Amino acid sequence: TAITVTNRFGPIAAQMMYSLFAFISRTKSEESIWGGPLGEKFLSEFLRTLSIMLDCSRTYPGNSVHVMAQDLFELAWSFHDAQSSEVRYAVLAAMGTSISLVPVEFLMRVGHFIGEGDISSEWISFLEKCGFSDPDTDCRALALMIIGTIAETDHNRISMW
Repeated sequence: TAITVTNRFGPIAAQMMYSLFAFISRTKSEESIWGGPLGEKFLSEFLRTLSIMLDCSRTYPGNSVHVMAQDLFELAWSFHDAQSSEVRYAVLAAMGTSISLVPVEFLMRVGHFIGEGDISSEWISFLEKCGFSDPDTDCRALALMIIGTIAETDHNRISMW
């Protein structure tokens, strides 16, 4: 017999995640928190934690998961040019988690309407660059997996690959 388990994290996920979003927004320029090797480690773990929280809330009914996924995608994107492979990997993990939860329309919007200097004009190139030329093998593998996931999502509607 199947056992149904109630997602008790779902109702509080948005409050927890947005308090962390607010923290990073307030402190993003503070070198004492985010600078150096310890800051890179903290940032990578911070992004991974948000990814795990999003993933754990995925079965909760409602629209909040889709909104949190879009916001996590955009937050992660803001760190895509990190020198640290650990941070780049966390960015890719957050993007991968988000991509699996955002509506297809979001992917189409950020994938097709390419404008200068915004997320939509660069994130696909970032994934391709990471997938084929990142010096870190884990980053390459994860980027290629994300590319494959997007291509499989709905290859008839998303013709970016």
